[in-house]
Amino acid sequence: MKAAPLVLSVLVVTGPGLAQDIPVQMPAGAQLVLQTEDAFARVTFPVGSASNGDVPQDKQEGTVRTSVIQFPTEMSLDALMVNLRSQLVGEDQVVLLDCTSRTCGGFDFREAVETIPPPEMIVDLAVFGYLAVRNGISGQVDFALLSLAGGTGYLQHVSVTPAPAPVIEMPSATESTETLETPTKEEGLFAGRGTIVLEGLEFETGSAALSDADYPGLRELAAFLASNPDATVILVGHTDAEGNLEPNITLSRQRAEAVRTRLINGFGVPPAQLLADGVGYLAPRATNTTQEGRLRNRRVEAVLMAR
Repeated sequence: MKAAPLVLSVLVVTGPGLAQDIPVQMPAGAQLVLQTEDAFARVTFPVGSASNGDVPQDKQEGTVRTSVIQFPTEMSLDALMVNLRSQLVGEDQVVLLDCTSRTCGGFDFREAVETIPPPEMIVDLAVFGYLAVRNGISGQVDFALLSLAGGTGYLQHVSVTPAPAPVIEMPSATESTETLETPTKEEGLFAGRGTIVLEGLEFETGSAALSDADYPGLRELAAFLASNPDATVILVGHTDAEGNLEPNITLSRQRAEAVRTRLINGFGVPPAQLLADGVGYLAPRATNTTQEGRLRNRRVEAVLMAR
């Protein structure tokens, strides 16, 4: 089942001069080659893997911005997807679908994603990944298709900001005695969020060593995984911006592996519930110009995978 065509009419701009508008940070040399915006459109996008030729989809209306980014890279698809998750899966995000060419459904799934045609966007059916998230507070939807071909990465990112809801005047207390109940969020460590920062972990610049201190964040995560044996978490390591990118990516992976090892050996978490990777300094949460900011950037995040 193919997605409905994307209506993109209000703004169309192309060329490397748009680098300042890149919505997702990719490896060095990334260029925004095309960006479109429609003040109001309806977009259909996959929220499930292909099965028997059918791809579950959802619709979203609002302001639609589509960006296509190209970048030279030697990173693997898995590492690039970790980088993508670290930027799109925020505290209030709900992951709608997270898959790669191995799990999305190949050709049938690819056909369900409306893409900008070559040469701006090229999709290798054997090497692509897809991520869709919805903000639980604002309702904004972001979905991205990432592929590698001939040493070049291609990323199409679409964000849909819903139109403001109409203001409805509610009856005053004297006009109605009905009580309106506010829905509560589901309970749990990841309630209303797709990712959490494992606060309190201490890493010195250039080091992946984790001390023997008692880390409440690890204890809470271990308890969550024990209560949810079908859950899988990706541990994503981050560094400050001291040094070059590749050594920092290696270091960030080592930090994530150190946390994974502690959770397995120290808290008895089954290894199958934990994955580990790193994105170096590509996704800072604070400035790297101060010691305090660099300390905040040296961290490990836990990303809950869609079930």
